[in-house]
Amino acid sequence: MEIVAAQFDPVTEKAIPHNAEIAGFMHETHEIAGWTMVVAIVLHIVGTIKHHVIDKDSTLKRMLGKN
Repeated sequence: MEIVAAQFDPVTEKAIPHNAEIAGFMHETHEIAGWTMVVAIVLHIVGTIKHHVIDKDSTLKRMLGKN
């Protein structure tokens, strides 16, 4: 038997039982959202480097406030 700590609801002051289906869904949702954010950040960094190195425009300078 697996012992799982129930979460506490401060409004009703009762324990909320663990629901494996909801927990699995939320785990997947958080994992997808996390990787989506990582990809978005990497793409922005790559885009900034592209503008600075290849296009040689002032995008990076403007972003850093060195215009």
